[in-house]
Formats: sequence, structure tokens, C-alpha cells
Amino acid sequence: MRLHINSYPEARPGARKPLQGPRSLRSFTLTELLVVIGIIALLGTLTVVSFRAVAADAKLSSGKNTVMTVLDHARGLAMKRNKIVMVVFRPKLDGSQQYLEAVFVEHKATGRACLPPFPGSQQTEWCPVCTTGTTRCPRVVDQFAPVPNVAARRLPSGIKVASPGYGAEADDLWFTPSHFPAMTQSTSIEIPGRMIAVMYGADGSVITRNSATDSERSWVDFDNDGFQTIGGGTPINYNNFPPADLEWDPWNGLYFEQYLEKEEPFVDIAVFLAVFDDDEVRRLYNPERWKTADANAAQNRLDDYGDYLTRHADRIHFNRYTGVVMK
Repeated sequence: MRLHINSYPEARPGARKPLQGPRSLRSFTLTELLVVIGIIALLGTLTVVSFRAVAADAKLSSGKNTVMTVLDHARGLAMKRNKIVMVVFRPKLDGSQQYLEAVFVEHKATGRACLPPFPGSQQTEWCPVCTTGTTRCPRVVDQFAPVPNVAARRLPSGIKVASPGYGAEADDLWFTPSHFPAMTQSTSIEIPGRMIAVMYGADGSVITRNSATDSERSWVDFDNDGFQTIGGGTPINYNNFPPADLEWDPWNGLYFEQYLEKEEPFVDIAVFLAVFDDDEVRRLYNPERWKTADANAAQNRLDDYGDYLTRHADRIHFNRYTGVVMK
């Protein structure tokens, strides 16, 4: 008989098991931890950036859709009422926040203003006497007022529209609305913007002037008092006789600029629009360069907005013959 001896004493009955040392555990090194933390931080950053981009795109898309809707509505009103109708994008304040309000307005009256002969012009012979002893040239001004019982439409916060400087013979420049929150300081305020409008004829086509009156300027009497409130001066009544005496500088400049919410400047009539996110513009550029403390503020504002709008804005064009928004 052969005797088999178990070489494992712990297996023998009654034998004591040998003491065992602590089990070896696998752990992360400091370098590996730092790499993992870095990856998590990178993924978090990419997620935030992607979310912001998606949110910004959704905001701009919503704003553009709202603008297209109000344009279609203004065109329908013009054909229904068989008269010229404009949609005017008016800056408004809600507390400290600004938004644009699309107001539907119709032609109400036509008046006159008297200006001196244009500097350098030799056509003084056709300028009648507007006021006693003064030879001045009459200029036609169209007055518009809100369409009765048609509510204004609010655009999403931060969304604005811009128009090329067609009427000012500056097609390479973009005109944008004022930003009132940056115009409250007493020492240095942001350069004012302008009020943008789209004009529809009675047939629904997009037009740039009232050919029936041959007007040179249009404004909106938002409060229906018959006076244009503009430039911090005396309100102007274009329906008086003799007509109001004006000068060229405010006629071509100041009376287009809007410093206060209640003002009623001349409108810039657009041939097409650019819709953009003004909040993004103010993040990408330095708005301090647009304030009056900077000697080049006006040009800085035009340059910065022009650079952004040319590259990033969503544009809205119209069919040349029908005025329908081209989608």
C-alpha cells in the first residue's frame, strides 16, 4: 500500500491555516487621476459651448421667424386697406432690458418743411418764399400713424434688425437701432442708432418712398398728437403754414437718430433686412468703443456692426415684384 501525503497542511483535518498577508489592490496613480479630471473638464466645456451655440441658433431662428411673420402681416394689411403700410421696428424698454417692437403703421398725412437751398446748389430760382423775407426750398414729409386695432408684435429679447444705408446713399454701411440701456450715463453715452422700417404699397410690393406725394422723409406719429418729437427740441408740426424752418444738418442727421424711447425720428426704409443677435455682438466686440468719450465712437460702431452683420446675420430679401418674403 502506498501512502499519499498531502503537501498542503491546511487541507489536513485539524491543521491550522497559515496567516495570509493583505490582498494587493490596484489603484490610480496621480497622473492618471489628473488625466481623467482633464478629460471630464474638457467634455464639460464642450457640452456648455455646444449648448450655448444651439441656444443662440434657436434664439436667432425664432427671431427671424417672428420678423418674417410681421412682414407678411404688414403686406396683407397694405393690400386689405388699399394704402401704404409700414412695419416699423421700434426699440422699447422693459425695466432695464430692451427689445424691439414691430409696429404696423399707415399713411396719415403729408406735410412740408422748409430748408435753405442745398449747399452749392444753383437752383435758388425754384425755391419759393416759405417765411417772410427768406427764400427756402419746401421738402415733402409723410406722416404715418399706428393702424387702428392692430397690436404690435414683440421680438425675442436681444434680437434686432439692420438695414443697409440705402436712403443715405451709403449702401456699404449698416444702420441698427439704438441701445437705450447704454445711453443713460451722464458723461459718456453710446452713439444712437436709427429706426428701421419696411414699406409696402397698396399692391403688396416693397417700396422705398411714396411716389404719390413725392416725399423725402417719413416719420411715425406714435402718440397721434400731430407733432414729431425728436432731437430734444421743440416738437415739429409739418402741417402748419408757413411750414417749419429747418436746417440741413439735423434734416440729414439728428432727426434720424433716436436718443429716447419716446422720440419719433425719421425712419430708414429698408430694401432688405438683416436679423441678428445683439447680445452676441456685445460679447464679441467692445461697446465702450461706441461711446461718446471715444473720438471715433460713431465710426467704431459702424465698423464693428458692419463686420459682424456681413459675416453672421441672417438676411431677409423680398420678391422684387410681389413683395413676398423670399424663404
